[in-house]
Amino acid sequence: MIMFSGAKALLGGMVMILFGFAYMADPELGTYTSVAFIGVGILLLVVGAVLLLGWPQSLRAGTIKQPILKTVCCGQCSSYYAYQVEVDHPVNGMSTLFLQGEALQEALNARARFEAKCEKLVAAVPCPTCGWYQVNMLPLVRKAYIHWTATLGWVSLACSGVVLTIRFDARWVVAMLFAVAGASLIGVGVWRRQRFEPNASDPQRRRQLGQSLALWGDRFERAVAENRPFRTTPEKT
Repeated sequence: MIMFSGAKALLGGMVMILFGFAYMADPELGTYTSVAFIGVGILLLVVGAVLLLGWPQSLRAGTIKQPILKTVCCGQCSSYYAYQVEVDHPVNGMSTLFLQGEALQEALNARARFEAKCEKLVAAVPCPTCGWYQVNMLPLVRKAYIHWTATLGWVSLACSGVVLTIRFDARWVVAMLFAVAGASLIGVGVWRRQRFEPNASDPQRRRQLGQSLALWGDRFERAVAENRPFRTTPEKT
């Protein structure tokens, strides 16, 4: 997810800055290396902040946030539920009734692209009845999953940079050990994330999450009766 990518960029930026200050403390390496590391670290911090906070609305001129209702038929218990997501909707400020020729065709193409984007849009919302994540939701859940070995690996890499700022004879050896251990732990964390099975966790917690995020039961029936805009056709997944 975007928040997870932003957090990784922030942590990577802090590690790069630590390495930069470590190189600055060693006169044999000069200042160019330290400046390069610090510059890359600052860039990563900026990217991470942008990913976490989101682009300002002024940079997304010509679009508005359009809520759409996605309906799902649970592949485990066959019950229906729905969840709401938001998608950027292009706004041209003019009705298609006043467009002709190429301008009309471009507006119709933009509308078709928007509807295709809505059809492909998925959020990780488990079934509120049985707690089952649908097949097309599993990649999103795995992407957001962080195993403790990955967290420990990033901490180990940060410790590697800290060790380099301390002057003692074996600091490069110790820093290398921390770096190798960190990289190995991150690799294990990535492997564990790929093998993570979201539907193997506590079903009660998944049901509670689904009930807090989804429309189901009477609320779902009312939403269908109201014919909410951009409501997709229920498909079993």
